[in-house]
Amino acid sequence: MFGMLAVIWGLAAIGVLLGQAIYRLAVISLVGLSMPLHWYHWTGLAGWALFMAYGEGYHGFQKNFSPRVAARAAYLLRHATVVRALLAPLFCMGYFHIERRRQIVVISITLTVIGLIIGAHHLPQPWRGIVDLGVVIGLAWGLVALGFFTVQAFTGRLSHAPEVPLDGLTATVRPSSHGATRPARDSRRPVDARSSQLRERREPAPEEPDSEKNP
Repeated sequence: MFGMLAVIWGLAAIGVLLGQAIYRLAVISLVGLSMPLHWYHWTGLAGWALFMAYGEGYHGFQKNFSPRVAARAAYLLRHATVVRALLAPLFCMGYFHIERRRQIVVISITLTVIGLIIGAHHLPQPWRGIVDLGVVIGLAWGLVALGFFTVQAFTGRLSHAPEVPLDGLTATVRPSSHGATRPARDSRRPVDARSSQLRERREPAPEEPDSEKNP
């Protein structure tokens, strides 16, 4: 029950955050697109929309952010702690308890999106509306992808790992058929000491040379 509440809080907060951003930017975008547009405006709009659909929507969200959030939410269901539950949105997005390289990527993408939004505020209309429309396309793509991968994660059909650290290594955690996650075996673990002792017992002792038997 505790883990389920943490999952609901984490996914709901992320969904509301994306939804609010989509709504606010869409309103600004409609204001810009309601103005008279010339051919170069439409050309810029088409190119920017395609770029953001692929770069932010497909590559950024569908291939990385959305499946990772869903996988970490499924992991949180069985491995919830007080800190992870309170900071469930940040945990699911990968701001902590994740490998260092991936954490840097998550923070960099966040700063990039924030920079685009802040930079768009200084553009005159209709260019501000054009830029915001591209961001809306990417965010909306990501929100739909997040819902899709969340269903997969909690039905045991998601193969994406939550990328949580385990004993200094990155754990590859696969979802089970019940939506829970389990760590895969590490092929680099040391050989069990008991098995090595058994092998030593099975090996015959070397025979003594004849000179030592009959002095």
